Amino acid sequence: MNVIKIVFRNLRKRRLTTALTSSTVALGVALFSVIGSLREASQQGFERTAALCDTLVGAKGDGLQLTLNALYHLSFSQGNFPVQTYKDIANLKGVQWASPLALGDSYKNYRIVGITSEFFNNAQIQNDNLIFSDGRAFDYSAESFFIDHASFFDEHDEHDEHDEHDEHDEHDEH
Repeated sequence: MNVIKIVFRNLRKRRLTTALTSSTVALGVALFSVIGSLREASQQGFERTAALCDTLVGAKGDGLQLTLNALYHLSFSQGNFPVQTYKDIANLKGVQWASPLALGDSYKNYRIVGITSEFFNNAQIQNDNLIFSDGRAFDYSAESFFIDHASFFDEHDEHDEHDEHDEHDEHDEH
């Protein structure tokens, strides 16, 4: 008897097993392909972000933590250094451009990032300038920012004062 006929006869007799085995193999191949694509895309994304700058300078601490914090907004900030230090670094011979970065608290689960316009004017990814898909770079001085957002800060000041009164009331009861 021909081997091919035997194979097809067994496949017909065991349809459920054949279907499950075929589905499992197809699913395994699909998952392998998807994981490979995701790995490649994430690696390209990390490399593209890391290419934003040649050197990171930060407060004393771990270099990996500085990189994760400054480039990928992961981990905690190691702190800041004086503005004069930034100015000294920016004025060093061979420094083409420098932009200070300050990561603060968060607002509605969005991290507050402070950066100067030098970043938007000079940073490039794969020799292309950064382009906003929506909106534009900020155009605020510190003073105009606080004037435009005064209601936000007033709201939080009132909330903080209310919390302080609640704490004092609790301590008075004891």
